[in-house]
Amino acid sequence: RVLTRAGSRVGDWIYVTGSLGRSLPSGHHHSFRPRLAEGAWLARRPDVRSMMDVSDGLAKDISELTPRGAEAALFARMLPRRRGASVREALCDGEDYELVLGVSAKARRGALELAWRRAFPRTRLTRIGRFVPRGALPPDAIPLADYRGYEHLR
Repeated sequence: RVLTRAGSRVGDWIYVTGSLGRSLPSGHHHSFRPRLAEGAWLARRPDVRSMMDVSDGLAKDISELTPRGAEAALFARMLPRRRGASVREALCDGEDYELVLGVSAKARRGALELAWRRAFPRTRLTRIGRFVPRGALPPDAIPLADYRGYEHLR
């Protein structure tokens, strides 16, 4: 199965592997382990609809998975941050090389999360939000328009 960036729908859950932010100060960008086995495992799950790596910062990269007419509702309290990382760093720093994915709204999340923990006990899989209709962002969601990831041509 080929899993692309397209495929998520309004209502789908957003998950991320590992931890985000402070990749450069922590040295993670030099010592990361590509999530190849994890990506292959996720691609075999029919409830995973889209996926990509986070390399330019979650705030920028999530737009590639966001369905037309939707926006990503992410929540600060749910972001898995590397030690000492602020919400801004978790969203914008880049060089994290983690996976961000869209999971069907109808998925049995508990079963997915349990199977993940059994397959990858040392790697976190965290639900960080949901794709919502454009204009229906919950009041406690992060306003992603206020954040930028890495811009290659700036």
